[in-house]
Amino acid sequence: MLACLDNPEIEKVLSVSRRACGHSHPKLEEYIVPDFMELPAGNPKLQGYDAVFFIAGISSVGLKEEQYVGISHDIPLHFADVVGPKKNMTFVYLSGAGNYKSTTQMWVRIKKSTEDAVFLLGNVPLLQDRRYVEQNERSC
Repeated sequence: MLACLDNPEIEKVLSVSRRACGHSHPKLEEYIVPDFMELPAGNPKLQGYDAVFFIAGISSVGLKEEQYVGISHDIPLHFADVVGPKKNMTFVYLSGAGNYKSTTQMWVRIKKSTEDAVFLLGNVPLLQDRRYVEQNERSC
């Protein structure tokens, strides 16, 4: 986000979150959404953007599979559906490293299922390692 704010070619950045991001910038607008699953398709606040970075997640520790599916699968897919797909828009989904492996671990199966479903939307780069984004956070 900071790299996008610093980039002179980017006119506006919208942070969509459950709580304020803690940054202030003339190009930054925040849209606080208590429940992402309640966002309607065609929401006017989410239209007109060239790129979307979906970077959200939660640990699976202590969660039942249905809870983890709701957060780590259903919300990203619903958000992708609400904002797109659009011909000239890119939806970047940041996932986790190692989700390509066959496993019986619940969180890996769900993350992989989400990656596959988001990828099928088309025009979706998939970043599988949060460390890459953190190390390159100043590039946009």
